[in-house]
Formats: sequence, structure tokens, C-alpha cells
Amino acid sequence: MDTKKILSLALLAMLFTFENADAQQPSVHTEPGISIRVYEIGHQMDKLRALVPGQTPNVSRIVESLNYRGEKGPFEGYDDHFMIIADGFLIIDKPGEYGFELASDDGAALFINGQKVIDNDFEHATEVKRATIELDKGRHELLVRYFQSTGGKDLWLSWRPPGQRDFTVIPAGVLQAPAGEVRVTSPGEKRLVESLGRGRPGDLQPLTGVHPSYDLVSVRP
Repeated sequence: MDTKKILSLALLAMLFTFENADAQQPSVHTEPGISIRVYEIGHQMDKLRALVPGQTPNVSRIVESLNYRGEKGPFEGYDDHFMIIADGFLIIDKPGEYGFELASDDGAALFINGQKVIDNDFEHATEVKRATIELDKGRHELLVRYFQSTGGKDLWLSWRPPGQRDFTVIPAGVLQAPAGEVRVTSPGEKRLVESLGRGRPGDLQPLTGVHPSYDLVSVRP
């Protein structure tokens, strides 16, 4: 056997090994449904805001679908002044153009693979917004952020796959959430990152860090 044939066989063996190694890489273990975390805010809100990092939710669990209707009563035990963060994976078997419908009262936003697909933010009665997006076959990251101030409340996420005429609530079989996650919760109100008002020197949040060239110390009168 000449040198060229030996090199060719060796290269094929290496490619085969790499392909099998990729195929055998462990995937994230999941279970049907979507993960939700509920944060009690305790005061009026007018739009979606970021949570101060490091806080644990008041409620954390997996639900079959994102389908909260105000007429059914409290959302996970809450009526007013709370936020919901729902995330997981959307499993697509057939590539194509997918329609999504996000209904909310008050504000909400839908993100797929880190891209904002629907923006339904701010205080308002139940509003339905729709958008379409091209999705490949496979698993896609899904995130919904929602807040409820006072009054009526609604939140549901529907879709229209290729070839389907009407929008339907996304079922648990298509939604996947990480399995075996340790769900830590804690009572009490959570803090939001407040936007800086004109003329205000800060956001009224505790200072937790400074530039490495400085030291952070507590000074009391």
C-alpha cells in the first residue's frame, strides 16, 4: 500500500472519529413544558424592567404551556405587582415560517434565540400581537418576560406552524425545560433596576462594586 492511500485512510478514520464524538456529546436533559419564575415586586410598574441580579424567585416550577387567563383567578397565587420570566426550548420538527401570538395584560415580550420577536410592553389592557419568523429544524431558545401592575391580567403564547390555519396555544410536547433543576425560592418583594431620572445621582440601589483601583468601604456618620 502506497503512502497516499495510507494517508487517505488515516484521514477518513479521523473524520469518522470526530463525527461519532460529536454525535455522542451529552445533550441537556429536558422534560415537557416551560420553566416559569414569578417575582413579587410589590409596587406599581409601567414597563418591563430588569431585576437586580442575585435574587431568587417567589415561585419556580415547570408548567405545560404558557396559558394564563385572568378569569381563572390569580397567576401562581398573585393578582397584582409581579413579574414572570418563562424560558425553555422550542422543538421544531419541520423547518419553515412560524407565526407567533403573544397576548398580555400588562406588558410582555417574546424572544427566540436571543432575538426579540414580539414587543408588547407597557401598561395596557389585553393586547394581542403577532409576528412570523423562519426557524430551522432543531431546538431553539425561548424566553417570555411579563409584568402585571394592577387590574386585569392575561398572558398566553400561541403559534401557527407551517400548514396550520389557526393559532393554538403551544403545547407541552413542543416546549422543553431543563430537567432536574434545583428550584430555589424565597418570600418577600424583589428589587428592580430603576432607570436613572434626570438630575438623580444614582438609581437608589446599594453599591455592590467599584473599579479595581478603588476600595469599597462603608462610611457611617
